[in-house]
Amino acid sequence: MNKKIYRKSIEKKFIGNIILLSFTISFLLAAVTISFRIHKINRKAKNINSYTAKLIECNNSSCNIEKWVNDINRSDFSPDFIIHKSGFFIEISDEYLDSFFARSDTTFLEQFNEPKIYKSITQEEWLLYTDTIYLDGEYYYIMLGIAKRVPWRLFEIKEDLRELLKMEMGKIKKELKNSFQTEKKIDFLKGQIRADAFQIVRKDGKVMNWGWGIPAFFPKDYLEKIKDYKLLFFKKLRIYFDTRNLSSVLFRIDETNSIYLISGEKLGSVYDLLAIIILFTITSIILNVFFKDTLIKKIILETTYDISLQEALKIGENEFIAFKPKDCIKLPESLLKSIVSIANTNGGVIFIGIKDNGILDPITIRDIKEVVKIKNKLLNAIKNSISPPPLVEIEENFIDNSKVILKLKVGRFYHLPYSLNGIFYRRLRKQDVPMDLYYLHKIKG
Repeated sequence: MNKKIYRKSIEKKFIGNIILLSFTISFLLAAVTISFRIHKINRKAKNINSYTAKLIECNNSSCNIEKWVNDINRSDFSPDFIIHKSGFFIEISDEYLDSFFARSDTTFLEQFNEPKIYKSITQEEWLLYTDTIYLDGEYYYIMLGIAKRVPWRLFEIKEDLRELLKMEMGKIKKELKNSFQTEKKIDFLKGQIRADAFQIVRKDGKVMNWGWGIPAFFPKDYLEKIKDYKLLFFKKLRIYFDTRNLSSVLFRIDETNSIYLISGEKLGSVYDLLAIIILFTITSIILNVFFKDTLIKKIILETTYDISLQEALKIGENEFIAFKPKDCIKLPESLLKSIVSIANTNGGVIFIGIKDNGILDPITIRDIKEVVKIKNKLLNAIKNSISPPPLVEIEENFIDNSKVILKLKVGRFYHLPYSLNGIFYRRLRKQDVPMDLYYLHKIKG
């Protein structure tokens, strides 16, 4: 193979190895980091859910939430969603509006086309009013609520606020229409809503915004899917991608006899992906700067011609295969010459312990320590005699407990050709011959 083509093939494999190693290292570091985050979020969510479950007393038709509402830890230690198994939301979150749980049963909303009182299973009493608005080809429900009697309010509201709700609804609809006409987008700002609670829901049940404990029901078809809404082998975990914040969120779902408790936290974001790309780049640079020679040597030996002892005996000596008698470990001049010539040609293998005619002539040894000693002696001779030191890997083929044949895998030269005592050799069929100046100049180029 032409030297330029050979070098290109090695460099191509080197780049492939750099990419694979960088990706593997980056992936493993990212996996460890994510696993740690999952463990941390899961533990925190488990504590939140179990703590809250002890504060809420529920049966099939009602819940007592007074302990939970008045708990001093509620603001920092409460689930994002609490859903009674009837579908009623005991707690809602406006933080995860892209999630599976941000759904509201529109049949419940439709019951309040005029302001009227609703008594929830949590013993709360609300004045609720629903109207619709058509924007950008979609119908939306808007529900406003005034809490007349709730655990978190010290007094009960007795005034008739029906007309006030209708007036507020008119203002909200006007604001939404103006916002869409001027900015060409629908801006569901809850900060402009003057009511105790609200929800804005698309016709298909998708919550656009809600807040402050508005009475709502999780749609029945979604309620039936909660138990299947899990992540792979993690029975109580689920990941979703929040398109609004470009981040992934991990939910933990726990349940009691009467309620589901769902706590979520951000797991990662696009910035984490950017960090992985930066890590990949840095890893590639480090590998290229500090480990290039090691990787190149590994690739050269991996791509070098190789053959088993049995197959070599069938084929015999050629440009890639050389046989050496056992005595060459004592006087290795002939062995070193073959190493240089094979390395300067196309690489190949040399078997020590086989005569030129292919008859086995194994090395006699006392124990494995002697094999190690012989291998070290040969490697030192190669290092001290050949310039620059070539790539050689030594394997042993045991004939029995006291006899061994050594196989030397010799890598092809990559930068400069090798010389022994100032002489450059090449392999011509099964002979080791000195190079002439023309050939030496040709392979150096």
